Amino acid sequence: IFWLVQMSSEMWQPCEDEFHTGELHFERFVSGFVQPLLERWKVLETSHSLSVVFFTRTRIDPNTMPTPPNAAPAKPPPTPDNAAGGMDAAANVTSPELGR
Repeated sequence: IFWLVQMSSEMWQPCEDEFHTGELHFERFVSGFVQPLLERWKVLETSHSLSVVFFTRTRIDPNTMPTPPNAAPAKPPPTPDNAAGGMDAAANVTSPELGR
């Protein structure tokens, strides 16, 4: 069994419920889902192989990132004029076979 648990920023925020316990979403996941499930498996005497993968992603604004020293200059994004294989790119090729 594989569990994929996305660790978003919300997982570190308190749950908004009628009890106002201040419990984080991550704590609720562990105490309200994982723990009862593992206890149930123990009562049922099951034997599962469990892999838990915690993952996240980070969005980085390239405009706020410092340029590392000795970094190569950034290439411009492809446009119809400079895209590889485009008509203009092919027209600028110099080749003895083409007589240019």
